[in-house]
This record gives sequence, structure tokens and C-alpha cells, in this order.
Amino acid sequence: MRFYTVTFLLFSLCAPHAPSASTHDARQTIRKAAQYYANTVASHGGYVYYYSDDLTQRWGEGKASIDTIFVQPPGTPTVGMAYLKAWRATGDPFLLNAARKAAQALMDGQLESGGWQQVVHFAPPERGRMGKYRHGRGGGTFNASSLDDDQTQSALQFLMQMDQAFEFRNAEIHEAVMFGLDALLKAQFTNGAFPQVWTGAAQETPVVKAHYPDDDWRTKGRLKDYWNYYTLNDGLAGTVAETLIAAHRTYGDPKFKTALAKLGDFLMLAQMPLPQPAWCQQYNYETIPIWARKFEPPAIATWESQDVMETLIQIARHTKDEKYLEPIPRALDYLTEQCLRPDGRMARFHELQTNRPLFLDKKYQITYEHDDTPSHYSWFQKARLQKIQKNLDDARQGKAIGVTGSPQNQEQTIEGIINRLDAMGRWVSTYDGEPLVGQPKFQPGFRYLSSEVFSRKIEALSEYILSNETAPPLPKAKAPQPMESIRLTDDGQAFRTANSGRPFVPWGVNYDHDAEGRLIEDYWEEEWPTVVQDFQEIKELGANVVRVHLQLGMFMRQSDQPNTQTLDRLDSLLELAEETGLYLDITGLGCYHKQDVPPWYDSMTDEERWTVQARFWEEVARIGARSHAVFCYDLMNEPVVTAGSKKETDWLLGELGGKFFVQRINRDGEGRTNKTIAKAWVDRLTTAIRKHDRRHLITVGVIPWAHTFPGARPLFYDPEVGNNLDFVSVHFYPETGKLDKALKALAVYDVGKPLVIEEMFPLKCTIDELSEFIEQSKGVADGWMSFYWGKRIDEYHENDGIAGAIIKAWLERFKEMAMQMKKTQQTF
Repeated sequence: MRFYTVTFLLFSLCAPHAPSASTHDARQTIRKAAQYYANTVASHGGYVYYYSDDLTQRWGEGKASIDTIFVQPPGTPTVGMAYLKAWRATGDPFLLNAARKAAQALMDGQLESGGWQQVVHFAPPERGRMGKYRHGRGGGTFNASSLDDDQTQSALQFLMQMDQAFEFRNAEIHEAVMFGLDALLKAQFTNGAFPQVWTGAAQETPVVKAHYPDDDWRTKGRLKDYWNYYTLNDGLAGTVAETLIAAHRTYGDPKFKTALAKLGDFLMLAQMPLPQPAWCQQYNYETIPIWARKFEPPAIATWESQDVMETLIQIARHTKDEKYLEPIPRALDYLTEQCLRPDGRMARFHELQTNRPLFLDKKYQITYEHDDTPSHYSWFQKARLQKIQKNLDDARQGKAIGVTGSPQNQEQTIEGIINRLDAMGRWVSTYDGEPLVGQPKFQPGFRYLSSEVFSRKIEALSEYILSNETAPPLPKAKAPQPMESIRLTDDGQAFRTANSGRPFVPWGVNYDHDAEGRLIEDYWEEEWPTVVQDFQEIKELGANVVRVHLQLGMFMRQSDQPNTQTLDRLDSLLELAEETGLYLDITGLGCYHKQDVPPWYDSMTDEERWTVQARFWEEVARIGARSHAVFCYDLMNEPVVTAGSKKETDWLLGELGGKFFVQRINRDGEGRTNKTIAKAWVDRLTTAIRKHDRRHLITVGVIPWAHTFPGARPLFYDPEVGNNLDFVSVHFYPETGKLDKALKALAVYDVGKPLVIEEMFPLKCTIDELSEFIEQSKGVADGWMSFYWGKRIDEYHENDGIAGAIIKAWLERFKEMAMQMKKTQQTF
């Protein structure tokens, strides 16, 4: 199957014409439609073929869940390339970001064998098999990369375009492309053919010309694993050739041109001898036609024959070797004289040697009649023979491929596209019995959204802008990795940037709730622009770290079922952090609003709760592992241990302002020591994180009991407990007149690891005293974090009372201190 994303309008550039449709309107239409599709329709950054207009149902090749995206066009690569073309036309960074999310979804679904299957599952499917994805998501075992229906090819072509858009500076995208292209080359057989499916490098096979089977093909030649043999089915030759050509043009490596030439050599070998000098769907290793599916017999295949001729012309043009044109004339003569019907169509299959049109009936028995064939398959194909003949003539003469169309027709179509976008930003289709990719069983009058329609219209609008703006913008993608990951020095005693090795001093804020007391998950879906604005304001304050507090109940639907929509939003938050230049301290397992704690979680035993907590961190770490914006994972805010013979009834405590910031990690001591319990819990959760993320730091934010009870020693940072924790996080609120006490307590946590004061605020002292505490703590502390509650300095007014005045004054001081640190230390 060919790309569905090829722009459906090609425009003549021969005469100037004043457009009546506004390119400004075209830009606005693109933005509105893309915002709806990317923000509302997308799942995990990817797409399926169709959606009901209320988005409660979705389809690809059959019904799909919210945790399944389609690779096969017109799925995720199709939509991604439409975004990318629109970005090139408009320069709108939103479109590039939407394309990047689609690319990330595909990278999440890249198999260990290097390519892709038809779908990517982000959760175990009810039907079908979970892929063995390179990055470990899902734990599946299915590892068969597919070239059927443009699956791997479309993914690679889109990712190559993304790699080019980022000027090859996005290491993750570039590596995925190189890994996939290398796997594709290894899958090529000795004679230049490709299989439909591969799991590893191709075996050595003989190089022989195609010939007719000696045995009765009706009863023999049925191979259970036909997909491992030489395949031309469904335009495979053309889409693979397009991919190799794109790879050669993009990267300039001659190995891609060599592979393209080898493919051309195979296509010449695969041409059947007289009396039928055309091509078949499938061949065995002796280049003899074989069965594929039960309705695909060994036969001359007119669809594949036309694709092969078009591919040979492509190969001849790119390699500048006319030998690849040599097989085409006799194939054209044969198809025109012996297969072409008066209605301009050809039967898909023609019997070997007799040339009779060949069909299968509904019982999948061979027949020469076409009145009882299965309806799921196209038994006749529209002929493209005249077009192929013209392309052949042009190739021989060195002419470029021509374009057709007129600006006037273009404008009429563009105006229609703009006018048909509804108020929500959708192009809604109504089913009227027309054939659809994937053959969904829609009833007449059914309203649906189509990824193919969306992509086609976005590309048409983009082409219109490019054609009618005399100096279209030439956008460049921002460097996708403006940040370096943060690591520890070799001695484990200081923070450094991963690549340049510069010292890093965390100076940040807790973004735990807004001015109304709402947690971030309460509003980040409906009010995402608010989050974006808040991050910009935090950056303006001089911060370089934002501590976000994730609520377990929002991320886990059930004990074994993560909330993929919320995980997607976390992914967006990490992207926002990278764009803003802020690192995230991701603090997890929050249960701050007691009413939001799932009943199933509240009723669990300690062991069951730990299992859910580990699953939470696995899912979060999967998302965080691919981002440079993660400063650290904080296992839990202020955990408390129940040791010895104690048994507690409630695991939530420490209510403050309607929120519960403190949790018991266990309710039953079971005769164990506090160190034994704390170590087991820390090890359990850090192991869960390290399954997916081995580079980002891990900590746990604790109450410094030495500040309350002189003589108390650290528990979670005791050498017997915290070996798997990378640095110390403590929460300090110094008291007026007791600065020495706070500093003395802080020194207790100087255990040979970096120390971050993860919470601080002039809650019990003056602003000057807190400033002095920070200054005097520099010999022990390596970072400091305060609070930001969703309001800028200039948004606090007299009617906010004393509390508002204190916050305003402190934010002003926080900003001043940030500037001083930048000047004196040059570390962030």
C-alpha cells in the first residue's frame, strides 16, 4: 500500500496569480485543527485510522484501544509527516512539538529487530501480541519487524525527516533511525530481495532468475512462513526503494545506494520468463512463485507488476543506470495486450503460463469466475500502464517528473478546506458507503474523524502557504537537547552536568499546588497554558529546578493498570521543562488529598501497597528515562516508618491545610527494626526505577528529626539503608532566633553525599534569617529549593494580607539570590 500522505494537490508555478484565499486563514486553520488533533485525539503521541466524533471509539485494522496506536499508514507516521510539513510552511513550534511526540511514540514501539509492526501497544492488548520493544515498555516477546503495507518504511521515512529537521542533533531520534536502517539492510537477501517480515539478519540464498514451478502449484508451494521469503506484495518494492533513496539523500552514505541497486537487480531477476514477462507477489529462495495467504496464489500479479515497473524507474533515476529500465517495455506490452480489460482494469491475478484471470471463491477454492469472490480483497486493479509508459519515456530522456494543477482550482479547494473546519477544530466525515482503509464496519450516516483526511488537508494548506508566500519562513528546530543530564562526580560528593562536567547547583521551587490549593493533576489537562505560563514565571525567578508532586491515585487506575493519559501529560511536562530550561525533581506516591486516594489502595496490606508503589515508579521512570530534564526521582515526600511491635491503623498523617504530606510506608512493624524496613522499601523502589532509567538520580525527601529531637540520627541516609540513594534531601524551616540549632541539625545530614535543602520558606522565621541560613549552610548544602504557588511577584497585592506580603517579599529575595549565585558561582 502506498503512502496516504502524498499531498493530493500539486500546483502549477508557471503564472503569477493573486490568491483570493488568505494564507493567514490557512495558517489559522492549520493551528486550530492541529491543536485539536494533537491535544485531544492523540494517545501516547500517536494515532489510529479513525475515531468516532465523540472519541469514545477508535479503529485501525479493526477496533483499537486508547493504548494502541497504528504505525501502518494512515496512522502515526502519516499524521506526523503532516505536522512536519505544516511546521516547515508556518514555522509554528507547536507543530514541530506535535511531530516530535508522534516520533517519540514510534520510537517507543521500535522492536529489538529494528523495525515496526502494524501497531504499537502501550498496555497489554485484549487481542494481539505485545511487541519486544527496544526500550523495554510492556515486556512483550513478539519481535518480527514488518515491511508489509508500508509499516517499517513509513516509520523510518518520518523519523528521517525528523532527524533532518533537528539537524541531526537529536541523539535519540538519530540513533533510532540508524538502528532501523541498519536492520533493514541486514534483512536484505543475497540477491537483493527483501522479506515481508524479519527478526534478524537474512540468510544466504542463491542468486537465480525467476522460473515457473515444475510441480502443481495448486497443491504445492504452500509455505507456512511465507513471510520469510522474497516478497513484492502490497507495493513493498516501491516503499522500500523510497526509504533507501531517502536514506541516501539524507545521510549521503553509499551503502544505501548499493542496497537500492541490489533491490533493482532482484527485480530484474524476479521478472518471469515468456510468455508472461511480469512479476508475482511472492517467491521462494529458488525464485519460484509461491502461495502467500490462502487467497493469494502463485500467479502473475498485476498490482505488484505495476509497482515494480514504477520502482525500477525510480532506481534507474537515482542510480543513473539505465539497465533497470530494460525489463519494462516487454512487461508493458504483455500487460497491455494480454491483461488489460476494456474498462481500464486488470484482474489482480493471472494464472501462470495460461494467463487466464484467476480468482478464489468464498470458500477459497480456485475459480476462473469472479461472481463469488470474498469481498475483503480487491480482485481487480485500475491500470496505470499509460502513466508508466510516459514515466519510462521521460526517464530515458532525462526529463523531470511533471506536475499538474492550477492555482484557481487550488484556491477553490483551500477555501473549502478552511470553511469545513468546525468550531472545535475538526474535519468530520460522514460515511456514505465508500471503501475505507481497514474496512471499518460503519453504518451509512456515521460521523467520524479520519487521520487520512486530517493529514491530507493539513498538507494541502501547507502547500498553499508555501506556494503563495513569496518568502516563506525557513524554520529551524531548536536544539532538542539544550540541557545536559545531571550526574554525580566520580567520588559521589557533588553534582555535575553529564557532558561538559560543569558544577551544578540546584536552586529551585516546589510547585506543589496553585494559589487556590489545587494540585497540578487537578488542572493540567484543562488548563495546560497555565502550567506553561507558570514554568516561564519560575524561570524568570531564576530557578533551575522545579519540584513536582505526583499523586499515586492519578497515575494508577488499578493496582496493575497505569493511567496512560496522565503518563502522557507527564511526558508533556518533561518536554515543557526542556523547552523552558528547567529540571524536574519528580516526587512521587503523593496522597495529599485524602478524598482522592483510591479505595483499593487504602485497603491494601503493606506488601501490596509496596508492589503498587514499585509499579508507579516503573511507569514514571519509563517516561523520565528519555528526558534530559529529570534532575531526580524523589521516592516519597516525608516517609515515616512503623517499627517493632507497633501497628498503626492509618498510613496517612500530618494533615496541613487540608493536605496530607506525610505517609507511613508501613502500618505493621512485624518485629522488624526501622532500618530493616526502610532499607527494604528503598531498595524495592530504586530497583523498580533502575529497570528503565539508570542515569537519573534518586533521593527521598525527609523530615530532619535532628532539628526537632537533638541527637536523632538520619534513617533513610544511614549507611545501612540509603546505599541506593544518590543524594540527601531534607526539609528545613528555621525558627526565629534559633539559626544555630538549624545549622547544627543540618550538619547531621552531611553524610558524604550531596545535600539539597528540598523545602525551605520563611514560615517560622524572617526573610533575612532564612537568607542568612542559606548563606551559612553553603559549607554543607549543595542546593536549595523553596516554593512557587502560581502567582507572579506583581500579582500579590495589599488585599492578599500578611501572607501575601511575605510571599511577595520572599520571591523578590529568592530572585535576587538567584542572580547573586549566577554571578559568583557560574554554575547554572
